[in-house]
Amino acid sequence: MNLSSITRIFITNYLPGLLISVAIAITVAIMSKKRNYKPSRDKRATWREIGIRRSIPAGRCFFLSSF
Repeated sequence: MNLSSITRIFITNYLPGLLISVAIAITVAIMSKKRNYKPSRDKRATWREIGIRRSIPAGRCFFLSSF
């Protein structure tokens, strides 16, 4: 196998997963609006509460584990 065929295999498996994730997110957003769900918080979480600084090393681990 050459590099181009490995790249094609990766893209053909990765792209459908992204499309399905987006479709599910849109479906959940539409259903929650339709059913008039209320947020559990009054204001949005800050980046510090979400943990954006700590998620970068976790993202590296996810990237490495996907191979």
